[in-house]
Amino acid sequence: MKGFFASGFFAGARRLFLGNTDILQDVASQNLGRLAYIIPIAALVHLLHVILFGMMTPSSDAEALWRAGVIGVHFAGMIGMALFYAVLLGIRRRGQTEGRAARWLPNIIILVVLLEAMALVTFDQHVTSNITPFVVICAIMAVVILIRPWLSLAFYLLAYLLFYIGMGLIQPLPEIVLTNRVNGLSAIAVGICASLILWQTNKRNVIQQRKITDQQAKLEKMNQELAALSETDELTGLANRRRFNKTLADELARHIRSGEPLALIMTDIDHFKLYNDLLGHQAGDDCLRRVAAAHQKCAGRPYDLAARYGGEEFTLILPYTHAAGAVRIARVLQDELAALKIFHPAPETQGIVTLSMGIVSLAPTQDVTAEDLIGYADAALYASKSGGRNRFTVSDCRRC
Repeated sequence: MKGFFASGFFAGARRLFLGNTDILQDVASQNLGRLAYIIPIAALVHLLHVILFGMMTPSSDAEALWRAGVIGVHFAGMIGMALFYAVLLGIRRRGQTEGRAARWLPNIIILVVLLEAMALVTFDQHVTSNITPFVVICAIMAVVILIRPWLSLAFYLLAYLLFYIGMGLIQPLPEIVLTNRVNGLSAIAVGICASLILWQTNKRNVIQQRKITDQQAKLEKMNQELAALSETDELTGLANRRRFNKTLADELARHIRSGEPLALIMTDIDHFKLYNDLLGHQAGDDCLRRVAAAHQKCAGRPYDLAARYGGEEFTLILPYTHAAGAVRIARVLQDELAALKIFHPAPETQGIVTLSMGIVSLAPTQDVTAEDLIGYADAALYASKSGGRNRFTVSDCRRC
């Protein structure tokens, strides 16, 4: 039983102190944001200390040594903060916020500040038993900068070791040495505990935020898929009538602003009712899918749109396309369909499935509507069907 609890304890300690590598980047980003405010404030505090202590007139050799030591530590701290801030700006300017320097800069600052606090209280022992700077810095560093647990433990223990030695070297009174060492131990214990609590709290927050972000991403993906399904024809995979209407309206508005020509091709499978009657609806569905694939192939540009308009009717929206360009696309579509050689058993046909097409291309003005474009293309389609099918007709609307 003891072995079980011991193994559980060590496993938990290992996860606490050596794990957590999956949140290091999030921690680095948070620390860099905090340091952008903390470093200038710390540099200002150091400067004020240098000025205040520089204005003092020591009354003894011990006080002179103390004053010189304190000024030296604060001056070095001020220079150090300026260098750290320059490094921070360099990291941000180069966009290296995910690099090793971004992760280690906060750790180095913590170690330097802890050692600085230890040096200050050591010099203080020349004239006083005060260790307030060490206690305050241990608490502040624990709550303002996120640090990995094993580093927190190592840094605080190193600072206390030097603090312990410094008390014995400088403070002449044994009872003060003991008191300060005990109080210093309490200070680092509080610092370590606060640092661990902050780290674990942040870890839970990061993990929770990631779960929320993942859930939001999944919901967004589902919404996009649902939106795609709502605008996709289930049988053919082309855009459905809803997406066609929206795209045509958007393109029309864009072309009215630009003055560029917008082309629309409407197609109809010749004698498709006979095809269904003679071969059945399952064959008819397969025919629709193959014809749809030919339309999709002809919508070669990213902004072209092939859509199923309804039944056996299809459309091609061709932005920035003159009538001659639309005619070329119509011929390509005829060739694609001819290459498929979809058998049509009706005697009214040429033995294969063919298309009748109506084409319109115009540079729309404010008085042109989507219904106008559809009407022009539909009239041209009707002319193709009336003229014998398996052909295309370009609308003779006055605006073309």
